[in-house]
Amino acid sequence: MGIRNTLHLLHVSDTHLGYRQYGLYERERDLYEAFQEVIDIAIHEHVDAVMHSGDFFDTTRPPMWALRHAIEALTRLKEQGIPVICIMGDHDIPKRRELPPLYFLEELGLLRIAGRLEHNKPLPLHVRARGGSLVVYGIFNHRGVRKEALREKLAHIKPADETSILALHQTLREVSPEYEITLYGLPRGFAYYALGHIHVHKEFHVGSAMAVYPGSIEVLRVDELGERKSVVLAELGKKETINIQRIYLESIRPQILISIDLEELQEKIEELQSKIVNYHKKPIIHLTVRGDPGKKRNVYSILEKRLTNKVLSYRLSFIPVKEEYPELHQIKHSIDIKELLVNSLKDIDKAELALQLIQVLGYGSPTTSIEEAKRITIDWFKKKHGVEP
Repeated sequence: MGIRNTLHLLHVSDTHLGYRQYGLYERERDLYEAFQEVIDIAIHEHVDAVMHSGDFFDTTRPPMWALRHAIEALTRLKEQGIPVICIMGDHDIPKRRELPPLYFLEELGLLRIAGRLEHNKPLPLHVRARGGSLVVYGIFNHRGVRKEALREKLAHIKPADETSILALHQTLREVSPEYEITLYGLPRGFAYYALGHIHVHKEFHVGSAMAVYPGSIEVLRVDELGERKSVVLAELGKKETINIQRIYLESIRPQILISIDLEELQEKIEELQSKIVNYHKKPIIHLTVRGDPGKKRNVYSILEKRLTNKVLSYRLSFIPVKEEYPELHQIKHSIDIKELLVNSLKDIDKAELALQLIQVLGYGSPTTSIEEAKRITIDWFKKKHGVEP
């Protein structure tokens, strides 16, 4: 038998275990099911190691169910001899002096944390895997105002002679105007760059290696709708990424975005009814209706009659159309809302926040909509200013 010269790594990120979207327990359970599917993939693919690039739990005080599911899932990997390496995302780092839950899992021997420092320099984490040895450099999440500290730490990192990975939970300029580092600011020579924090899949070439955001394992925000959720299987050489493959997750709950005129409601709901019977899970419907908001009660009545017990939840919003301006009907599809917000607020960052809030507020019950809007606003503020409001 020949000597194996490659390592197979399963890369996952932003699992946010414990998050209860829209206040629904079913959505919290969806994350546990998706995480179990990730574990199934790791075992089925006989990977050498699993790399998690941040935001393992949704909060630093996760519910007991989240801890239980994490322990059960990671124990399965330990029994298969598959090491798990993690770095700390912004959701993993406590705001006060308390023990991060990832440290508890590390004490149980279920994972190892990369990114510890010595004299303010990142220490390499040496991992023995079935396919050979692996060295992981990680840096805990540095929020916006700490860009310079992040760059200083990166300047001290050099890949080892063994297969080396750099893991970061940061935003690249290539994916967002609110960034901490650029693609060209990454140190060269690593076999793979495991990135986290961005919830949609992105991949970039860095010399002969790949830098990859696998994305979150479930749809956690409205702006992620349409993104097929996946993990990444990477085959690594000593100094290069030989191949990457997206493995799509099958357990994801369908979420459907529909925008219709009020007059089309009955017809479109009938079409929807015929489609959702084939889904493996009851979907979440995000419905935007163009018409008179005074008819909202009638719309809710139709939705209750047609969709009750067929969907998990529906999120309803109205876009009023004034009849005295009929020309609006003809230009409604060409209006660039983001451009209008930028012109009004004179700030692209605030405009992007406002656009997300518009998409969320008005859906479903006020309580869950406000909860989601608060979460988006807090995340935006932390990312922009580096502190929690």
